[in-house]
Amino acid sequence: MIGKALNDLNGVAIYPIVTLLLFFSVFSFTLVKVLKRKKSDDMEMANLPLDDGIKEEGKANHG
Repeated sequence: MIGKALNDLNGVAIYPIVTLLLFFSVFSFTLVKVLKRKKSDDMEMANLPLDDGIKEEGKANHG
């Protein structure tokens, strides 16, 4: 029943193509952004849960 209703609509075949292109573009953008990120930024974010708010000498306190 749903398949027949969708087949009766004009131009419905473009939706899967648009959805795939949208997914691929968002995935590609995210992948490039992650791969271009500096390793020092990764280490800083990895240590955030361990940060107890004590300011170390030479480093800014982000909490």
